[in-house]
Amino acid sequence: MESSNPTLNEKTFGAARVGMGEPAMTVQGTVNKTFILLAVLVAAAMWTWSKTSDPSSAGFVNVTFIGSMIVGLIFAVATSFKPKWAPITAPLYAACEGLLLVFFPRILKELSGIVVKAVGLTFAVTFAMLMGYKAGWLQATPGLRKGLMIAMGGIMIFYAVCWIASMFGIHPPGFLNGGGPLGIAFSLLWWG
Repeated sequence: MESSNPTLNEKTFGAARVGMGEPAMTVQGTVNKTFILLAVLVAAAMWTWSKTSDPSSAGFVNVTFIGSMIVGLIFAVATSFKPKWAPITAPLYAACEGLLLVFFPRILKELSGIVVKAVGLTFAVTFAMLMGYKAGWLQATPGLRKGLMIAMGGIMIFYAVCWIASMFGIHPPGFLNGGGPLGIAFSLLWWG
C-alpha cells in the first residue's frame, strides 16, 4: 500500500507484525473493538449532551470543549507514534471525540438540526455496518469497496449539484432529498 501518511506506510505495518504468543488480527476482533470504541464515543456524547442542555454549566462546557480537543489531539498523535499504546489511548481518544462532537450543534445553532441528524446517522450507519460484519453479511472484498466508492461518489455529485443549484434559486423537488416518506423511498430505490 502506497501512502504519504506516516501512519499508513510499510514501516508501520511491518512493525505491527504478530510476535510470539500474540494473536493475529482478525475481522471479528476488529469489529468487537470498534463496537467498544463506538459505545465509549456514544456514552461520552450522551453525557456531554446532558451537560450542555443545562445553562448553569456553561463554564464547564467551555472547558470540556477545549480540553477534549487538546487531549484528543494528544491521544491521536501518541497512538500514531506508539501503536502499542492503542489499547489505552484509543478508548480515551473515542471519549474525547464523544465529548467534542456534541459541541458543534451547540455552536452552530442555526444548523443544529442537521448536525444532530448527521451525527446520529453516522452512529447508526457505523452500528449497522459493524452488525453486518459481525453477522458475516459483509466482507471487505474489492467488489464491496468499488461499490461503496461508486455509491459515495454518486451521492457526493448529486448533493453538490443540488447545493450549487440552490445558490441560483433552483431547488430540487422535495422527494429527491427530503426527509419524508417519499424522499426516503426515493433514496432507497435510487441509491439502494
